[in-house]
Amino acid sequence: MLSNQTFYFLRHGETEWNARGLMQGNTDIPLNDVGRSQASAVREFVRDLDVATVCSSPLSRAHETAQIVSADLDCPISLISDLREFSMGVRDGTPFGDWFLEWRSGSLHIEGAETRADFLKRALGGLNEALENPGPVLVVAHGGLFGAIKHYGDLDDTLQVSNCDLVSMTPSVESDAPWECCYMNKERGVWIDAGEW
Repeated sequence: MLSNQTFYFLRHGETEWNARGLMQGNTDIPLNDVGRSQASAVREFVRDLDVATVCSSPLSRAHETAQIVSADLDCPISLISDLREFSMGVRDGTPFGDWFLEWRSGSLHIEGAETRADFLKRALGGLNEALENPGPVLVVAHGGLFGAIKHYGDLDDTLQVSNCDLVSMTPSVESDAPWECCYMNKERGVWIDAGEW
């Protein structure tokens, strides 16, 4: 179960593989210049939040995004291994396609890849570890991590985050109701790319 507290989530900025529509998985692809500009732009939104802790995936595209957006904050960045993107094994670096939906449903085994069930379990551990820190917490991670948040927050599966979308996540006061997801720096995300669910 996802820890019952409000937090912020930010997807990392653009990379060259994002721009080319390639699945990144656990391959450590850095931000490109567009991604750095995106992170600099969202910094003004983060500056106005009462963030006490920033928790980031250790992959460089997320970590550098976290460093850029938190430059005006007086708080630590905690790297949490379990906030990494899902591993796609031999599919890392390949275009997104129908095979991804088969993997997601559990009907396709990919050499070297995590199963979706294993990823969701790992992601939950990483999110809850992040939320043990003084809050409010800003989690900087990946599209797949947002997929895990949707799963555990019982959110509409059509919700998406593009590069450097900042959202606030608020649990419902009713235990069986979905969490509230509020887009803070853009309109509601509706497009899907190679890193999305």
